[in-house]
Amino acid sequence: MSTELLPPIGPRPGSSLYYAALYADDATRDRCLRTLNLIAIIANSLLDVQDPAVAQQKIHWWHEELDRLDTQSATHPSLIACQSIHNSQSLKKHCLAVLSAAANERMAPASTEADLSAEVFSDYYARGALLLDGLIGEASTAEVMEQLLPDLAIAFSYSGRLRQLRRLLHRGIAVFSDECYQQFDLEPTTLIQYVASSDPRNEKIDQLIANRVDLAAAAYVKAETALTIDMVKKQPKLLPLLTLTRMRQQQIKLWQKQRPDLLKESLTPTPVRKFWLTWRLMRKTR
Repeated sequence: MSTELLPPIGPRPGSSLYYAALYADDATRDRCLRTLNLIAIIANSLLDVQDPAVAQQKIHWWHEELDRLDTQSATHPSLIACQSIHNSQSLKKHCLAVLSAAANERMAPASTEADLSAEVFSDYYARGALLLDGLIGEASTAEVMEQLLPDLAIAFSYSGRLRQLRRLLHRGIAVFSDECYQQFDLEPTTLIQYVASSDPRNEKIDQLIANRVDLAAAAYVKAETALTIDMVKKQPKLLPLLTLTRMRQQQIKLWQKQRPDLLKESLTPTPVRKFWLTWRLMRKTR
């Protein structure tokens, strides 16, 4: 594969992903980063699109592009970069699920908590399946997927959306369901206006975010039992996934303890703490 066809990939130094991939072998790291790059491109493909006609065109193009996987004739550099490391049918299936979630959130956002939870779960389950295949280097068995992915998908969906909260709101994504906003007597516009203001902290917004942070913390407790150190001892290629899971959990615990205003500030463990966690997990799994 010609390297000039590949998009620039590689985690930002000091980021959680940078440390998660630190002790992976070169081939596993490369597959992981290529896969994550593709997931990000598809998941974010409609974020900057406001015109429904343009959104429909992009969705149609991606469907055609993913169909080209059947004949190994994809044209997008990120998809080309993943063709050689994924089973084409598995790659197509999971990419379509990520695209479908992005399209629904832009074009027809869910109004109830149950509908939104189901949609977000489908999205992050597909992302997890892609990453799992990328790490291992082959299509995962149904048994492995069902053991790992359900709890991980729920945990990462909570933390992922909270980490992108300001960005998503700024681009017109409601993030939470209508039912959730009603529960806390809020509207999406209230959050958007608050982000751009110099107003003091909003108690109702704090309550909504604290509720989601607590749900994320509970989800990561369950995820600990889904992906264990003993499992990584048997399958060392899963070390980056274990490390990233524990790092996201560490960040959620920090948010629980300090309750930052996530709409106006960012709070993440220091690089030293990230490195210490990474090194400790590496030692425990070898």
